[in-house]
Amino acid sequence: TSLPLSIIIVGVGDEDFTEMNDLDADEKPLYSYKMQKYMERDIVQFVPFLEFQNDPMELARQTLEEVPRQLTSYYASKNIKPNLIQQVAPPQGYVNDYYYHQLSIYKQKLGMMGFQPSQLETVIQRGIPEQSEELFVMHSQNPNYMNPLTYQSVVLSVII
Repeated sequence: TSLPLSIIIVGVGDEDFTEMNDLDADEKPLYSYKMQKYMERDIVQFVPFLEFQNDPMELARQTLEEVPRQLTSYYASKNIKPNLIQQVAPPQGYVNDYYYHQLSIYKQKLGMMGFQPSQLETVIQRGIPEQSEELFVMHSQNPNYMNPLTYQSVVLSVII
């Protein structure tokens, strides 16, 4: 438990996983009789698959839940401090290039669906079109729709 290691175990089947839960050591730290000491930190995460088989997002969350803490606890145990993050502005023209590139791809897709250029421009003026064609169709029929993700907010979020 003193090495930079995380062990993730997913129990498959309807077996008795009591010993795996003990190995996970969330409630009680493990003791090594050979080393004659308790584990330095928790490095094992055990997840029984059957409990989360119908909810893949929760399965992923449970499986990876302890990894960030395991990583930071390792660095803390070695007194390693993180480097400061430096803010870097995107290259000049990046936002415009990205925006107009995405917009041209999107116009092309919708044109192939049968939308006329005038229909596209009307909705685009009310904000960046949705990435989903279905949402675009729905919003194009609502004259009061205003996409909160306007070009100006994209420019600000990329620069910040």
